[in-house]
Amino acid sequence: MTMEAGLPLPTTIVAGYLGAGKTTLVNAILAGDHGLRIAVLVNDFGEIALDDSLIANRQGETIALANGCMCCSIGGDLWDAINRVLAMKPLPDRLVIETSGVADPEKIHRIALADPDLADAGIVSVADAVNLESLLSDPLHGATVAQQLRSASLVVVTKTDLIGDGALTHALDRIAAIAPGRTIALSGSGKAPAELALEAPPAADIASTSVKAGPMRILPGDHRAAYATWAWSGEEAVDVGRLKAFLATDDCGIWRIKGTLRERDGKWLTVHRAGTQIVISGSGDDAGPARIVAIGAAERFCGEEIERRWQGILVQP
Repeated sequence: MTMEAGLPLPTTIVAGYLGAGKTTLVNAILAGDHGLRIAVLVNDFGEIALDDSLIANRQGETIALANGCMCCSIGGDLWDAINRVLAMKPLPDRLVIETSGVADPEKIHRIALADPDLADAGIVSVADAVNLESLLSDPLHGATVAQQLRSASLVVVTKTDLIGDGALTHALDRIAAIAPGRTIALSGSGKAPAELALEAPPAADIASTSVKAGPMRILPGDHRAAYATWAWSGEEAVDVGRLKAFLATDDCGIWRIKGTLRERDGKWLTVHRAGTQIVISGSGDDAGPARIVAIGAAERFCGEEIERRWQGILVQP
């Protein structure tokens, strides 16, 4: 397929065993206040119980939402479904593929990313804290659930409000043993960390993840405030040297940061940091105002210090 503006399209795989909570997460992604036009490919519309107030129209295999998002049935051919998304005008900002409950997400990931018009935006595996131990111990289901965890770049542990702290700790230890080095987010009371799922690191990163460093756990005390964010928007420009020094620091708990910023001379930059990977490139975006958003584990994130340092980066254009 011919490359066009907006390609390659960032693609996230959402996996998880039957009943783990994939649909809740996908619903949260579709309904989220993220400003993105998201296309979700699902196996069966019957599993996506969307709020009727969000639905703009239904046309055949596609449900269009009022916020610009949409979901579409995969049907029998994943590549055919992907091609339908890539043919959309305008192209969506993000593609999310929900696998079946018994699928190996790594295989889906390889199939999808064989298309050069798609970019790796991670594998999110949803794990049910209540039933995880019994599933892993079951000879019929255990290997599938373990593979779903191993394939993940982000594990979302659901139903954490339904078990005690001891059982939750055991579940987290089991996940860390099967998939060391993965980011783990907790979700309870029917809430799903949609924003965090959209910020999942590329699945390719898991091959080089340092086991020695241990898993990056997002463990809020109340099992709700799993992550924290900081954002800035304004007319000021940035000092690029100070910006690079700020992005290279790792003592404020920043996991992901992205934005569109203006240099002193009026040129625009796009900035991305995921883990230790930093990319600064030119941008044609001159709509203003400049903006940047950071996200990180709530227990380590220091928004006040980020704000203090950021003020030292700003200059008058």
